[in-house]
Amino acid sequence: MALVEVFEGEDLEKLLFVAEFDFLPRVGEHLARDTQGYFDYYDVLEVWHRQDRGDGAFRACLLVSLVD
Repeated sequence: MALVEVFEGEDLEKLLFVAEFDFLPRVGEHLARDTQGYFDYYDVLEVWHRQDRGDGAFRACLLVSLVD
C-alpha cells in the first residue's frame, strides 16, 4: 500500500490528510472521503513525489480540489 499526502488548494503547505491507497490515484480521477457519514468529493489535479530531507525517502503527493 502506498502512503499518500493529499493537499488542497493553491497553498501546498495545507496538508488535507494522509492516507494509504492500494494504488496511486491519477490526474482526472476522483476521491470520495467519508466525513462522519457524509462524503466529500475531490478531483485529483496533480500527482508528484517529494523527497524527505530526513531519511531521503520519496513521498507520493496529490493536489485535489473539492467538488461542490
